[in-house]
Amino acid sequence: MKYYFVDYENVHGEGILHIDELESNVKIFFLYSENCKNISLDIIEKACKKDISIIAYKTGIGKNALDFQLSSLLGFVIGTTVKEQDEYIIVSKDTGFDCVVEFWKQRNCVISRICALGESEKPELLKQSSTKPKKKKATTDIPQATKEETLKYLSANEYSEEILRVVNSYKTRVAINNGFVNLFKDSGKAGMIYNKLKPLLKEKGKT
Repeated sequence: MKYYFVDYENVHGEGILHIDELESNVKIFFLYSENCKNISLDIIEKACKKDISIIAYKTGIGKNALDFQLSSLLGFVIGTTVKEQDEYIIVSKDTGFDCVVEFWKQRNCVISRICALGESEKPELLKQSSTKPKKKKATTDIPQATKEETLKYLSANEYSEEILRVVNSYKTRVAINNGFVNLFKDSGKAGMIYNKLKPLLKEKGKT
């Protein structure tokens, strides 16, 4: 079983946009606050179609309240469910959770932090200290698209060099979509461009 803990106050709608790309046998805990409590019905529909279990918690008021409560909930769930095949994934851009991830890795839990649902990174058990860290892959390893290929899916008015730059800067579709959101500052337009380019991203092996 995979358990996701979504820091919704941090990732907002963009962090759960690809909920339909998850497996069916998962459970998602949404932690939200009064400041961020709205969720698209499209997201709920996607989750229902995949038979994904969702549990929502409204956190208390106070500085870092959501972070503390997410960490507490994570510990409770691990303590009551942990099996060899279970995985625990924190969904947040907040690097402060990395110390929580490291704590549980040292206790042989399969756990990771990702920035959005659907990211390709897989949680790993903590390696022995003698294990050499993996080298980051060079940018040249990222599958590249050309302007001509991109124009097969976008009109000349829609196309821009910035769009091509985003496509060629990332290996995952989630990262590319987030790049479009940052580029346009408009999730609607970003989603439109992403959907038009999705066949191209699949052709290029974007995971």
